[in-house]
Parts: sequence; C-alpha cells; structure tokens
Amino acid sequence: MISKCTLIFIAAVFVIPLIHAEEIIFGVHEQKNYKGITIELVSVGSSGSVALQVDKLTFSLPLYKERSVSGLNITLLETTSDTAKISIIQTVQCLNDEDCNDFNECTNDSCTVYHDCAFNKIDECEENICSTPGERGKDNQYYCSLEKTWQKRKPFNQGCTYNYECISDICQDTICAEDKEGKQMAIKNVLIILIMIIILKGAFLFYFPEKAKHLLRELSFQKRTNIRTMGIAVSIIGILILVWILT
Repeated sequence: MISKCTLIFIAAVFVIPLIHAEEIIFGVHEQKNYKGITIELVSVGSSGSVALQVDKLTFSLPLYKERSVSGLNITLLETTSDTAKISIIQTVQCLNDEDCNDFNECTNDSCTVYHDCAFNKIDECEENICSTPGERGKDNQYYCSLEKTWQKRKPFNQGCTYNYECISDICQDTICAEDKEGKQMAIKNVLIILIMIIILKGAFLFYFPEKAKHLLRELSFQKRTNIRTMGIAVSIIGILILVWILT
C-alpha cells in the first residue's frame, strides 16, 4: 500500500507544478478584469489583511489565506499600506468561451453556466471539412488538403505535391513513388519466418528422431544418428541464412 506521505510527495512533485497561478498587484480601489470576473481591492487593513470585492461579493482575506469564489482560488501574498499582491488559480474548466477550444471549425465552443466546455456542432458546416492540412482520417485512406477538405490518398504514379497525399507517403519529383523500403521489409520478414521454421524443424529432427521417423516416411529407414546429424545440419544452415539476412 502507498503511504499517505508518499501520495503527498507525488502530488507535490507532479501535480502542484501543473497548476498555473497568476500573481496580480492591486492598488486600493483599483479594479481589474480577470477572464470576465471583476476584482477590486477595497481596502488594506493594519494587520495585513485586505478587503476584496469579487463579482459584487465583498469579503476579508488575511495574509497567506485562501478563499474560493467564482471558480477562483484567491490567496493574499503580501501587502503594503496601499497595495496588495494576490495569487489567482482557476479551479473550474472554463470561465469564458476563450478557455474552450477543440480546434474544430465545425463546432461552436462555449463555456456553460456550470463552468465546463461545450462543443456544439454547427449545422451548416460541411461534413467534408477538416481542420489541419496533412491530417489523416477515415482509416488512413484520406488526407486533409490545403483547402481543408478530405481527399482520397493517391496510388503509385499519380501527381502529388506533399508526401501525405500518397498512399506510400512518398512524393518524389511530383509523382507518388513506391514504398520500396516497405516492400523490402515485408519480404525480409517473410524470409525470417520461413528460416525460423527451418531452424525449428532441424531442432525437432535432432531432439525427436523417433517421432520424425513416424511422421516423415522418407526418414523411416534412417538411423537415429543420421536423423540427428541431418537436424544439426538443417539448423546450422538456417542460422547462417538468418544471420546473413539480418546483417
């Protein structure tokens, strides 16, 4: 079980640094707008506390104390006779529409009254529209063009401008080229599988000569030593070919 101290340490190292705090200095009676929320420093007390007004809610905030209001955590960091520095941390998903962006031109991004993001599809948006040129979609058979519409990827020997237009991902001299390297790799993988089968067959002949005599008619009259020798030879040949393919 993970101890409580360990969990606190993990939170301190990995979670807390991810929370972005913004520090703002206010003068007495100065108002500032933070993502649509009006914050005003009403007064500074003699003991270091301040009176703040956040969205028409006025409250007292002692030094180094935190107050949650309107989706914000507000902490008083320091004061002078007529100024105060406060730290602001956003505690909700969004405060205004600008906090919400799914980078999709076919959705209307907005912040709800519950301070979470809503991404509503725009009815008049075309189904064929996409957002980022070069983006792949629809089972990797289509690409997002410079005009931000889905286009079918092109086979070998068709005209192209960018690699992503081609099925092979290779646009060479404005023509979609073959993926020779991919073909060679596929052939190499098939050969490796076949060689591994040969090596395993040689090992079978060496370790199980009697079973080999029953399974393979051509070996039924061979001596065990001959079958084992044959198995060693087959395995060695297979290993040598495998080493040659891999180097």
